[in-house]
Amino acid sequence: QAVLGGLDMEIFLRDEISIIDSLKKKEEEKLQAEPVVETEKESFADKVIHEYRSRMEKYPKINIHPRAIPDISYLYGALNQFEMNYWSQIAAQLNGCFPALRNSKLAEMDHTMYRLTIVGKTGFPAALERYRRLLQEDSSLVKQLEIESQSAIKDVAFLLHDIKKLINEAKKKDYSTPVLENGLEIIQNIINDFRLKDIKKEDQ
Repeated sequence: QAVLGGLDMEIFLRDEISIIDSLKKKEEEKLQAEPVVETEKESFADKVIHEYRSRMEKYPKINIHPRAIPDISYLYGALNQFEMNYWSQIAAQLNGCFPALRNSKLAEMDHTMYRLTIVGKTGFPAALERYRRLLQEDSSLVKQLEIESQSAIKDVAFLLHDIKKLINEAKKKDYSTPVLENGLEIIQNIINDFRLKDIKKEDQ
């Protein structure tokens, strides 16, 4: 399990962001080292890349910048779709189940959702402003872009795991509704499709 704030988390996120490129590079090197043989079979790397892209491309895409990592563009599109179509109903029912959390945990989650989704006249998530600015300014800012990429993915992962945890706590109290069940399924799909299972805080 990835550890919040430590080196393990940084390494994990960096590896997750680059895994597809690494697989593709290895496959290209292999092809260069061996005679080209005509085959109808997809390589393992191609299959992995195709499957991952297919999962991402089910979701709408946020237009960040031509150099933005596709994972982030689609992940934020998925979260924005979730917020527009489901979040208000889920939040209302969680408020009903946990009235004491209305001004604490749920309010914090609502604020985080607001930062990570498209709101207001800008039509762009506030949480991605620095990432977009770095992409616009200088292509040599590799380290800063890596840090912002990690942070962007981590923020969404933490929020989804928080919501998932609270819905499961509601179910333990026998507070299960079609809205919460549907919300839980959608959240789990996003977590699976974007490989976010292990990107979570220790208490999640």
